[in-house]
Amino acid sequence: MREPKFRAWDKLEKRMRKVVSLHWQGDKLVSAKLEGENEPIPVNGRLAISQCTGTIDAKAKDIFQDDWILYRKHIYLVIFDRAAFRLTDINDLSKTRAELLSDIYSSECEVVGNLYTGSRAAEEK
Repeated sequence: MREPKFRAWDKLEKRMRKVVSLHWQGDKLVSAKLEGENEPIPVNGRLAISQCTGTIDAKAKDIFQDDWILYRKHIYLVIFDRAAFRLTDINDLSKTRAELLSDIYSSECEVVGNLYTGSRAAEEK
């Protein structure tokens, strides 16, 4: 079994950050400790947390929830829906059917951006 991996888009600093640990109160995520920080940062309003799918693209880059991937000449958004990672057309996010990420050939896809940066994902710091 793989160790879960998370990242956070820091809305204040406008950059992607590596998550070291998550902190919960009951069933609610309240804060996250980020690499380079001494104290946890409240999630509410500041951080958008994305989970790694456990899949890598053609360039051996981890694919995360909220990434845009290029697959067979089309760009898709990676979402978490009904207990699975799925791809949905970024031109029509209202589509209710989304292909399972596990059903595609990851060697044929490439991460080209994410919801937060709008372009190729920034290197995590």
